[in-house]
Amino acid sequence: MVAERAIVALGNPYRRDDGVGPALVDRLRGRELPSVDCLDLGDAGFDLVHVVADYAAVVIVDAVDFGGDPGEIVVFDPADGMETGDRRGTHATDAFELLAVGEGLAETPTPIRVVGVQPAETGYGDTLSPAVAQALPEASETLTATVRSLSAEGRLSIESQSSCHVMCIQTKIDNPRRRNTSGTMDIADIATRDYIEVDADERLGKVRSIFERENPKGIIVTEAGEYAGVITQKELVQSHVEDRAKASALMQHAPKVKRTGDVRETARVLVESGTKVAPVFEANKLWGVITDDDILEAVLDSLDALTVEQIFTGDVVTATEDTEVGQVINKLREHGISRLPVLSDDGKLTGMVTRHDIVDVVVRDMDKATTGERAGDVDRVLDLPVYDVMSSPVATTTIDESVEDAVRRMLENDYAGLVVTPEHDDSLVAGIITKTDVLRALSFTEEEHMDVQITNIKLLDTLSRQDVRVGIEDVADKYQAMQVQHAHVRFQEHKEKLRGTPLINCQIRLRTNKGQVAGTGEGYGSKTAFNVALDKLQRNVLERKGVRSDEEYRGQLLRKLGEL
Repeated sequence: MVAERAIVALGNPYRRDDGVGPALVDRLRGRELPSVDCLDLGDAGFDLVHVVADYAAVVIVDAVDFGGDPGEIVVFDPADGMETGDRRGTHATDAFELLAVGEGLAETPTPIRVVGVQPAETGYGDTLSPAVAQALPEASETLTATVRSLSAEGRLSIESQSSCHVMCIQTKIDNPRRRNTSGTMDIADIATRDYIEVDADERLGKVRSIFERENPKGIIVTEAGEYAGVITQKELVQSHVEDRAKASALMQHAPKVKRTGDVRETARVLVESGTKVAPVFEANKLWGVITDDDILEAVLDSLDALTVEQIFTGDVVTATEDTEVGQVINKLREHGISRLPVLSDDGKLTGMVTRHDIVDVVVRDMDKATTGERAGDVDRVLDLPVYDVMSSPVATTTIDESVEDAVRRMLENDYAGLVVTPEHDDSLVAGIITKTDVLRALSFTEEEHMDVQITNIKLLDTLSRQDVRVGIEDVADKYQAMQVQHAHVRFQEHKEKLRGTPLINCQIRLRTNKGQVAGTGEGYGSKTAFNVALDKLQRNVLERKGVRSDEEYRGQLLRKLGEL
């Protein structure tokens, strides 16, 4: 956290009065405001939750239709439920509802106030209406008075507003969710002590049967009664270990989570480690487990402020109906994914295949066979067309559906993800949304340095986390107007090697105040792969900068047309 408080502007400067927030922040940047950051987030979307998360107090300024006269100013607490018009306006998402998401994670700063200006015009154009333009001086004074008067109790000082023509709604934020004594939700509130446990010497065949029968997120492995590791379906699908081997052969050392740990940090741990379950410890003893479902169920009611469009993945790996199961396993392994859509020859969505589907078929066939037949049966399964093992019909969603509704269906039906389809045709694939996508969005942070999340961090050989951060910051600096709120870097190892160095795929994805931008590259070793991806990212950023320049030119043109 650089400053204690922040003034955060929302709005689109090319939609007339919707640009009042950015205009006010520009006016304030030259003033002496100790310990106050002035931020222009544009249409920040979900990133708003995390951009303001580290401040002790925040004032949001935006065009708000509360039924007043054009240029009239209102100050209110977004938690109070004040009646307004369509608060989305020209934004993609209702900013006030987004704050509820952070509140569910104990990440929304307290207190928060909104300074709203009643708009007159929000059509295309880069000038404010006369009424709103005339209100700028008064709105500036209201902003500074509000940010200075915020106290730790979440109330406004009435005396400081006596000269302001405003309506003040005073209320103390009270989050009804379960909290510890410091007011935050911790892991003890949502973790479970009900988990499956096997000994490290247990046969792997029994472990496979447990996954086929009960489909757990993971199985805890113990040795001499003490926690030793975790086995997940991912390890089973990617391994070639025989059933008579011990469970310890596939055991992974999942990151440990403290019983009093933070929910958002735990979401980050699950995403970065690529696991869906983590052991929870208290005083160095295994206390229970936490799963991705536990976290999502805890914040479910707060996810209605998000839409699928904001967090889904558009770059989807697919297979055709005649793709062999062995090839599908390779795709799952190479791309580090748990499922992929199956398409017909004409590109229509016909099914979905998951790791669990494959484990189910392999275990079922092995149970039928004798010991001498099993090796041949495994080969037979690998040669099957994926059409024979896929699930159909496919559960789908659209970009307009709320994340709450999408996640609720995932939890109720035990889906790990949904295929995203165009609203007009549910047989076409536009993307995919998974529980991991939602966890990743919840784990974004705002730090003094750029927040970089690295998946498969163990593949960093000569590359450090600091090298990754500095490289991305250098690219972002080439476009000063682009503020990076979160960077996700994913490394994936291929089998191919050159002089012992594996071929690595690197994907960089940034969430910024200007939208998402990405770059992908491959090379031998993580450093080479990262540099190739970084070069592609830089080209995409510079291309985005050119698009923004075109938008500015369009705004200037609209202004000139308005003068004619």
